[in-house]
Amino acid sequence: MSIINAKMKRIVYILMFLQTIAWGQQDNLYTQFMYNPSSINPGYTGSRLGTTIFMQAREQWVGFEGAPSTSNLNIQHYRERSNLGLGLDVYTDAVGPFNEKSISLNTSYHLQLSNDQYLGLGLQASVSSVNLDFSSLELYDPEDPFYESNLQNRINPNMGFGFYYYSTKSYFGLSVPRLFNTFNYEPSKSDRFKITFENIHLYAMAGHVFQLTNSLRFKPAILARYIQSQPISFNYSATFNWREKVSFGAAYSEGVSVSTLAGLQLSNNIFIGYSYDINTGAIDFGRGSHEILLRFELGSIYNKVWSDRFF
Repeated sequence: MSIINAKMKRIVYILMFLQTIAWGQQDNLYTQFMYNPSSINPGYTGSRLGTTIFMQAREQWVGFEGAPSTSNLNIQHYRERSNLGLGLDVYTDAVGPFNEKSISLNTSYHLQLSNDQYLGLGLQASVSSVNLDFSSLELYDPEDPFYESNLQNRINPNMGFGFYYYSTKSYFGLSVPRLFNTFNYEPSKSDRFKITFENIHLYAMAGHVFQLTNSLRFKPAILARYIQSQPISFNYSATFNWREKVSFGAAYSEGVSVSTLAGLQLSNNIFIGYSYDINTGAIDFGRGSHEILLRFELGSIYNKVWSDRFF
């Protein structure tokens, strides 16, 4: 029985390793991406016309040891006199033996196209530290050379760009947050393949706010992602906002999950959002995923100009 259990555990860890490979090749992507896309599109930085702090955390496959865990801190500021947005983005990402820490600096210039239309042109410079430690796993055969090649604090600089059009009712953006394939990883000298981490990503996003009644607004949004050598993936969301206080809706990540969304504007300066994902993909080790978002507005002129926006 112990041999069977050990073999089953080995199969689980192999599946987790395959998921680790997929994770390392993809950028972080939150279910509530529509509230703070600056980590994937630097053109968004400063578009809220003030100083904004975002904090976001995500726990996936709840109840399974070594499941994906992600957190993010984003601070951005808009300089009205120079039309510049400045931002700092810090995130950590871990799944199984894989761990990544990254810091990004964003800057954007906001062109005024009309009274309520702007175009943000953004640049991003980032550096990440990657660790891959198979010794943290309970392997059935720890002498297997496939698991012997660890990574320790592999430093990877990168850069990207994006543009973000926005008005009181709509937004649209295109971005490439990482322009370079940063490095290749060979699991062991005996293997004949390489794994490329941080592949080039291309994002397209759009959303629009419909005023249904005096108290109720509706916002559909879409995010498309293309990763080099992979098919295009789509994320959809549909959110209602009632009296500028309560938000609720649903989201769908193609082939990955379906989600429920909820949000509450606690005050003029504080918003809290929550999502729960139900996995629809082929690999699922837990009971869904939880994600929470906090947004703080500090000294913002948002309410003076952008009262119709809730993105």
